[in-house]
Amino acid sequence: MSDYSDGIRSGILLGASITMLITMLILCFSQFKRDNEKNEKWETWIRSHCEKAENTKPTEYKEYKCDDGKTYIIKN
Repeated sequence: MSDYSDGIRSGILLGASITMLITMLILCFSQFKRDNEKNEKWETWIRSHCEKAENTKPTEYKEYKCDDGKTYIIKN
C-alpha cells in the first residue's frame, strides 16, 4: 500500500510544480507584452505632442518639450 501512496504523492507534487511553472511563464509573458504596449502608446504620444529638445552635450538621455508645458527626459 505504501508503494502506491508514495507514487501518488510524487505525482501530485510533480503536477503541482509543473502547473506553477507554466503559470509563472504565462504571467511573465503577459507582463512583457503589457509593458511593450505601454511603451508603444508612450512613443506615439511623444511623436504627436512633443518636439525633441537640443542637447548641448552628448548624454544617454533624450529631452522632449511637449504641448502640456512639461519637459520629459527619457533614458535611451
